[in-house]
Amino acid sequence: MPRRDAIAFSPQIDDALLKAARKGSGLTRVDREALAPLGAAFRSAPVLHLAALLAHLWPTADRKTALNRFHQLKRRFNTSGTGVVLCSPSDNSDPEAKEVWFESDRSPLERVIAQVAAHPEPERAGYSAELFSPRIRGRMPATLLTFPAEVVEFCESELAEAWRAFPEEARAFLASLSSRFMPMVQVVPPGCVACVRGFELLASGGRGEVYGELMRQAKALGVSLELLDAVLLLIQMLTVQELRRRTRYLPRYSGVYYSLNLSPPLLADTFRLARAVIRRFDEEERSALCFEMTEKFRLPEVRALGHLLREFGDLKFAVDDVNDHHLLTVARLGTYASFTKLSHRYVQDVLHRLPDDPAAGLADLLKHHLSGKPHVLEGVEDFELVKDIFEQGLEAGRVPRGVQIYAQGFGCALDSDWKPFLHVPAGFGWQGQYALPLRDTDTGPADAPPSSRPPTPRDFLGAIEDALRARGRQVARRRELPTGSGLFELTLDDRRVVLAATRGAGAAVSPDLELVIPDEPAAPPERGPGRRGHATGRKKGTKAPAAGPNAIRLGDFLARELAAAVNPPTDEERLVGRGLWRFSARSYYQARGHLERQSSGPAVETLMSWADEPAVPIAYLLGGYGSGKTFVARTFCQQVRQKIARTGRGRAPLYIDLKEVPEAVARTGNLEDVLRSGAAHAQLSEADWRHLAHAIRAGSVLLVIDGLDEKAGHLAEKGALHRFRRVLHSSVGPTSKVLVTSRLSVFADGATLLRETRVEELAASGRVGGADARLVELLPLTREERAAVLARTMPTGDIERIERLIATVPGLEDLASRPVALRWMADRGRELEQLLERRGKLACGPIFEAFASAWMARDEEKSVLVPQLKLAVMESLALACWRGGCWALSQEAAQKLVIAEVNAFYGGSPPADPARAAMADIRSAAFLTHDDTGSLRFAHAALAEFFLARRLAACVRDGATDALEGPALSEGARLFLASLAEGSEPAES
Repeated sequence: MPRRDAIAFSPQIDDALLKAARKGSGLTRVDREALAPLGAAFRSAPVLHLAALLAHLWPTADRKTALNRFHQLKRRFNTSGTGVVLCSPSDNSDPEAKEVWFESDRSPLERVIAQVAAHPEPERAGYSAELFSPRIRGRMPATLLTFPAEVVEFCESELAEAWRAFPEEARAFLASLSSRFMPMVQVVPPGCVACVRGFELLASGGRGEVYGELMRQAKALGVSLELLDAVLLLIQMLTVQELRRRTRYLPRYSGVYYSLNLSPPLLADTFRLARAVIRRFDEEERSALCFEMTEKFRLPEVRALGHLLREFGDLKFAVDDVNDHHLLTVARLGTYASFTKLSHRYVQDVLHRLPDDPAAGLADLLKHHLSGKPHVLEGVEDFELVKDIFEQGLEAGRVPRGVQIYAQGFGCALDSDWKPFLHVPAGFGWQGQYALPLRDTDTGPADAPPSSRPPTPRDFLGAIEDALRARGRQVARRRELPTGSGLFELTLDDRRVVLAATRGAGAAVSPDLELVIPDEPAAPPERGPGRRGHATGRKKGTKAPAAGPNAIRLGDFLARELAAAVNPPTDEERLVGRGLWRFSARSYYQARGHLERQSSGPAVETLMSWADEPAVPIAYLLGGYGSGKTFVARTFCQQVRQKIARTGRGRAPLYIDLKEVPEAVARTGNLEDVLRSGAAHAQLSEADWRHLAHAIRAGSVLLVIDGLDEKAGHLAEKGALHRFRRVLHSSVGPTSKVLVTSRLSVFADGATLLRETRVEELAASGRVGGADARLVELLPLTREERAAVLARTMPTGDIERIERLIATVPGLEDLASRPVALRWMADRGRELEQLLERRGKLACGPIFEAFASAWMARDEEKSVLVPQLKLAVMESLALACWRGGCWALSQEAAQKLVIAEVNAFYGGSPPADPARAAMADIRSAAFLTHDDTGSLRFAHAALAEFFLARRLAACVRDGATDALEGPALSEGARLFLASLAEGSEPAES
């Protein structure tokens, strides 16, 4: 079978063979003699069997010699730069079964991007852009820290006349960099070797732009790279300064290290600007910095580095992407380096082949290690796999003892020692790229800085007072209750706050206190005979007794939290303060009104704008049932493809419909598996799936994940959603673009998806660059918009028929606000009109019956419950709501009713775990939504009245009159009951 990537013999291959035949191409005489018969063989077919080709090229040579000659010819030909490459499988299968072909000399990433671009997502019939509302709700990312005044002052003092001679556009460009670029700062808790157990931190916000785009703009404005990099370094160091200022009241974290990138242009010539930036910070601030040296460092920069070290003896350096450095440069940099790091790309390539050949993989990971220096692997996605392989290598003698190996990436669990750090600095967007040691070192960790001693109770109280003063609150009095008890009382204005600051304190605290906060500093993990690199025990503080409804229990980060409790932040501070959406159900709905802005443009245009914003890698397209999320997502993909065809620029979109992804695959948390099952339409070759995942992370492919709600409910068991979250996290890179569609109600369900997927971590994860996600909500149609939609899509006579139907039948007004429901009415207008003519308002029963059947058939692929059981569950929920006097029901109450209906339906022998399956189904049901408290609520009052009437009508037919006891029925419910009691006329769905 011909290879899809094989190219037929053409002038391109002919020219490549002529180039390779020239002397100086790198081929040997034997190679060049084989080129002519090689070309003749490929003129007959684009793909040849290897055995036949060997016999054709070297007919007198034995098989082993011919095979060796072919491999040498292939290697030298493919590195000669001819524009084409000779390909054959690299596995150890029988050469008789192997094939050989020519391909264009493109990287695997380029090839897979081209294949994705050539296979658009399947069309969805019956949809039109005219059906949907032009109104959406959206939100722009929030700006965090900016330093325009500091940048201008630096340029004025260091450039003098040159700064004033700059054009206005260039000065504005430099002054705005802190709101456009997002510096990355890695933070390392004390007690660790600098930066090897760090996670990255974003501390500048706003739009944010990738470095390459800034370089192009700087060049166009006449700004040198040295000046650009100096300003960016200044912003990074100001970020560190601000972080240190905000955490100064926590003595435990006063000794952390921060690592920054140091670019080669800053060390060119006199490196005056680099020295000017560093000189602006005092010795204490410089001692906490560690500069990372990239692969672009050459010997001149290394010599300049030596000069800087002599001038600022307290600076630290590290070798970043050590695998990409020249060996001589690495040898010289090793003199200064505190540690080494392998690049994400290199580690990923090695890890993918590590299980097949552990010995070779370990050798590749260790060959760049500098003796005596900690060695960091970036981009680890399966920590346990890497850990096991290294431990096996240690036991087998393949890993030298004493080597300090650390893993960094999304596959690494969060070190509990760092958890307080994630809560302290309000105003920063934290990233989720964490690192843990793969194993204990023989030498043990480096000594912790002296300033990192555990805080005493008085340190703790002083920290709280500093935090309160920073918030404008004064502590009027502080005293111990009684002396030696560990209880301290703070009087804030007329409010009394008691804190239990030591173990066992607070045993008899009055229940009328405002706050009770136990603060037992966590002891370092005790090492024991457990697994390598893992703590086997930890001392824990004794919980203080609850003290009234306002009791709060916090850990080392309580200083900021106490200040917030005494002086609560506004919704805007709470949601935007750290540069991310905190999708808690209540705060989301409370703040949505003033944090989101109305946009006059349609959703597709908003998403097209988002696709060009480098600092907003994730977008969420949210909406209720039938709001057109799938249609908008597919239309967006089509317009992106059209733009690429028109301009030659852009990311090829890859559409993944989660309905097509089996539940078992979604549970694995493996991005490659999800891509395989969800993007079968892309028709990629077996070897390209891994490269596709790389292309998505690199931002070369725009990933569209449609229908998060399709899997959210079904993944509610413990751990399953955590694994599915890894799919989303592993798809995000520094320049990625990922669009996720979901029903809005799923994001309001704090008991399931929000807690488990932790959407805010995506918005502030290490792969995202810390910027906010773009949130786009599709709104229901208003009456005016509905009229405009009908006018664009239907003849005048049909419009009058639909409008008369909507005006006459109760409940259809609400249903018609959903584009998909409106289309259902439009498609069946004549049949519905006939029902209306025969039965008038009493047509409501059969119309809603047909609508419910049609919608359940539409959702059949994702549904767990059979239609009859789902109808029975909806009736039971509606009956309970009616008797409770509210069309909403708590999830706990709903679950009890669901279990009862499932047991009754299956005669007491339901499938395994009926509650989980049924609740998962109704959470994503079209008939229900979630309100801002997480309770289940019928999407429309008419739906609740219809299902209630359906149950009551069945009770009447069965003679169960006791079921009719309850509050008075609403007018709509009475109308539905009358319609259904008469006997509905079936309407095909």
